[in-house]
Amino acid sequence: MQFSPIIIVDTFSGNKQNGYIKLLKENIPAVQIYRIGLFADKETIIKRVAERNVDEFKDVECCIKLNNEIINSKDDNELKLNTSKYSICKSSKIIYDYIEESKKKIYRRK
Repeated sequence: MQFSPIIIVDTFSGNKQNGYIKLLKENIPAVQIYRIGLFADKETIIKRVAERNVDEFKDVECCIKLNNEIINSKDDNELKLNTSKYSICKSSKIIYDYIEESKKKIYRRK
């Protein structure tokens, strides 16, 4: 197994992510970026927020708004993963498999 640096960026509201990715590509032209949007159904969001510790972010309406931004984003190169029915381990495995398969496609094009 080959290891590579991974940068995980939490939610960027609006289209701020595009500017971040553009800057990253300008500074590291060979960088490979895999956009993955995690979302859940409204009931799952409400349940998960309610289960958070008191010192964690608990603004349900904000969470739902950000969740909807992911659902409605128009990036064809982004994996959108509905985590409503998946454990953290299962979601991680799906993401890992997606990245591995994407890397194979890139190497086949070279």
